[in-house]
Amino acid sequence: MTEVSNEEIADLAQVYDTLKQDAKLLVGDLVEGIKMWAFASFLLFVVGLLGFALFVVDLNPGSVISDATYRLIAISGALTLSIVGVLSAVYFMWRFRRLRIRYQALFEASKRLR
Repeated sequence: MTEVSNEEIADLAQVYDTLKQDAKLLVGDLVEGIKMWAFASFLLFVVGLLGFALFVVDLNPGSVISDATYRLIAISGALTLSIVGVLSAVYFMWRFRRLRIRYQALFEASKRLR
């Protein structure tokens, strides 16, 4: 068993105090964090479906649809993926910064405990 210094005990006490004060917010943020994985997997599923659809159409574009229609599908698919990707990245960064600010004391205590 390793010895724990008084400084580490004080840091842990501060962490526990912060957790007690923000317990309701912390639980809500944890639930949102778990739900974020579902949202991210849904986005990846949509990206996969769009890529597969473009692959199927690209197998023989001349016989399935016209070249102009194929280009329109490819351009709109790429544009949709770009917009969704950028908006998702902006949302995730905004959410990260908000949580980072909210739990700044925990981040600092975590650095000290390592």
